[in-house]
Amino acid sequence: MNFGLLSSSHKIMVALSGGKDSSAALQLTIDYCAQHKQLLDGGVIINHNLRTNSTEEAQKVAQYWQQKGIKISIIHWKNPIGNQKKAREFRLLQLALYAHRHQVDTVVLGHNLQDKIETYLMRRGKSTFWGLAAIAPMTYIYGIKFVRPLLSTSIEFIKNFISTHKIPVFEDPTNSKDTYTRNTLRHHIIPSISVRETLLQMHTAIGERRKYQHLIDQWLSLHLIVIDRFNYKFLWHRLPAAPLEACLILRHLVEKMRGRRSTSPHNLINFICDGGNFAINDCQFQQRGPYTFVKEIIPFTTLREEGYGTINF
Repeated sequence: MNFGLLSSSHKIMVALSGGKDSSAALQLTIDYCAQHKQLLDGGVIINHNLRTNSTEEAQKVAQYWQQKGIKISIIHWKNPIGNQKKAREFRLLQLALYAHRHQVDTVVLGHNLQDKIETYLMRRGKSTFWGLAAIAPMTYIYGIKFVRPLLSTSIEFIKNFISTHKIPVFEDPTNSKDTYTRNTLRHHIIPSISVRETLLQMHTAIGERRKYQHLIDQWLSLHLIVIDRFNYKFLWHRLPAAPLEACLILRHLVEKMRGRRSTSPHNLINFICDGGNFAINDCQFQQRGPYTFVKEIIPFTTLREEGYGTINF
């Protein structure tokens, strides 16, 4: 476990689904915050309303933790769409907006070692070293830090932890079906592979990603100007001369704002060559005077409802 990721956080919340992963993450975060005297806002449940009893389950999960003195908030998707991608985008946006409203700077997610291996297997043979490094321990989404302290923790430990602490969990019944690729891997492939060998296969990709992440972080600290949570600017000519490094920086900016993977770094080379105005995954790059402005396209109605108003470009 790597709860050291929370050491610089000021106010923390946990994304809670009611499953064993997020429930263990919440209890461990409670323990960590108590031990290190850090401020815990509580847990947030995103009810996607895609199952008939999801609202009842969310209320039961909230009730259990509230009885332990933990604040739990439930956000309901009023117009659900039965699509995993749309559900994930809704979840991340709502978690980030909740965090902004309540001055939370860090959101804890319950991804574990099995999730990391599944992601690697899903990307193997069709991704660059960046994608093959699988899930990152920390990412920025809509200006909020999302951390995964259980990313190196086995599912067996989590199950034992839940059992020892007698924490009630509610598992999504679709997790037991082979409807999605991830479930097929979980049920039929993961049990038959060597975790150690798979992690060794990931090692090279992880090393490459760390090396380039260090270069990206250095460049951002020197050259990126943060206007506000949804707007950045930088001098285009300050991008690295090496196309791959420049592409990775653009890709990182998109991921930092959008919270989801952009196109492959190699497919961004045309943008590097042309410069000027373009959009990647609802993230606009616009040239204005000497600066290139980077703007997140969140619907202005959403921003106004959340109290941010319209941000002029």
